[in-house]
Amino acid sequence: MNKRIIGGAAASLLLALFSPVVAAASDQGSSALGLSPLPGIAALTTAGSASLEAATPAPTPGVTLVAVEKLTPLLPSPPSGWSAETPQVSTADTDDFKIATAQRSYHQGEADEPPTASVTIIDFAKNQGYLDGITAAWQLKAETPDGYDKPVEIDGIRGFEHYARSLESSSLSVIVAGRFYIQIELTKTDPKQLREWLKRVDLKKLAELK
Repeated sequence: MNKRIIGGAAASLLLALFSPVVAAASDQGSSALGLSPLPGIAALTTAGSASLEAATPAPTPGVTLVAVEKLTPLLPSPPSGWSAETPQVSTADTDDFKIATAQRSYHQGEADEPPTASVTIIDFAKNQGYLDGITAAWQLKAETPDGYDKPVEIDGIRGFEHYARSLESSSLSVIVAGRFYIQIELTKTDPKQLREWLKRVDLKKLAELK
């Protein structure tokens, strides 16, 4: 398992990851209604840029990060016909910035450009600033002939779903227990499979972690 420690300099990049996979287009009539070519790393809206300029939100007092060693076991095993890479983990734990990330990549078959999946679990230690920013951005809804971006609710859990048909890519993000950000990303796979991949993550066990 590869582990790296990230300092506060990574805050902006990780905050971008938290942004939705869309940005409202300046021309609401255009076909480029915010469908990002990079699922999970959005083009930031003006509001998102302002948030970055205001620096990272202060950590919640008294809340400690969950160790990445507790997050990685919740990354699912590959389903039948799929292979998985070694999990990648990172931690930033300073007075100003706390975040722990565990991510695993998967691919199906042995073709040169096979269907792929990625599962990411991020503990942002109940940082209310991040939580408010994420959920506010998730109010955005857009649909074009090429795909959609929309807020969703799955078994009482709020989330956000993205699909770009021309890129054959989709993503689903949810927040669990007010501190864990989970993102599923797929390529060359029916977006209906996003929820099947989410089911492979034990959300109940995740919510119990401290």
